[in-house]
Amino acid sequence: MELLREVIQRCWYEETGNKLVALERLCVELQEELFRAGVVTDTPKPRALPPFTPPSRHDLRALAQHYHNDEAIQALIEEIWHARTFVLRVDELRLVVVRCWRAETDCDLVALEELRVRLEAEKARAGVIASAEPAQREQPGLTARIPLDLDGQPEQRRG
Repeated sequence: MELLREVIQRCWYEETGNKLVALERLCVELQEELFRAGVVTDTPKPRALPPFTPPSRHDLRALAQHYHNDEAIQALIEEIWHARTFVLRVDELRLVVVRCWRAETDCDLVALEELRVRLEAEKARAGVIASAEPAQREQPGLTARIPLDLDGQPEQRRG
């Protein structure tokens, strides 16, 4: 994800000559997650993980209640919740970057699509069940540009 962020940031700067707050926030999120996960090298190597079915949020709540005295299980449950929250925060930032990119440029960026695909895989791995409704609103191409207000959020249509 960090390599994709670097590509997106470089392309953004080359296209606009400016910095994008959402990309800066994404950088901070990724650095904090790498630090939290104990990754100490600049080139983290992904480890192969065995296939599994992630627990639902109901399963996690039941585990937390049943094993309320087991610190190891409580720590594991907290890690799963953190992974879900992290993936959703990064995906929100990706949407802001996509909207800003579409508003400023007239070309597509492969790195943004690769980041979307990677995040979808991470959502599935973390057991995040997202509504399909936002994806249906997000249409590829320049015809779906969204006007943004000063906070980087879609402008509300008036009247």
